[in-house]
Amino acid sequence: GVTGVQRVLFRSYFHDFHPKSSITGIDIDSDNIQWCKENLPFGSFSTISPSPPTPLEDGLFDLIIGISIFTHLQEKDEFLWLKELKRLSAPGGILLMTVHGMETVARSGIQGSLIEKLLKQGFLDGGLNSNLDSLKLGDYYRNTFHTHNFIKENWGKYFTIVDIIPGYIGNHQDLVVVQNNP
Repeated sequence: GVTGVQRVLFRSYFHDFHPKSSITGIDIDSDNIQWCKENLPFGSFSTISPSPPTPLEDGLFDLIIGISIFTHLQEKDEFLWLKELKRLSAPGGILLMTVHGMETVARSGIQGSLIEKLLKQGFLDGGLNSNLDSLKLGDYYRNTFHTHNFIKENWGKYFTIVDIIPGYIGNHQDLVVVQNNP
């Protein structure tokens, strides 16, 4: 989704630095999209369904940024979105995505048995997150956690893993840098 911090980032870094670039924003939260439409006239913004596919064209994007998306998807939904992001990214395109990794786990108060499960399976669904209850998503919006090995093994089926930077976003979420190779 597009949060206040990301709105400033879009304005300050993308549009001001590359004023001729095309910026597209999508989110399942129509309030965020409405704010962007009203305050970021240089971009194109649309509300989308929580489940892919999107109505966007194949190979449209050279850069895709997703902050706090894969931190909230069940494993089956994660793989659907990875496939969709592969479709949307241009050959050679770069994707910057965040996940809850071990830095988040250390701050979360997750019990030892669940940490063991995460370390064994590489992915942990920590349960419902109520932050988007107003969207009536049912059990879609979760708190999920990843190990770097899980990312390398599973995301590597879709993309080349360039780097995973622990705690990069707010000293909290890990940044996963991947590239779409033809």
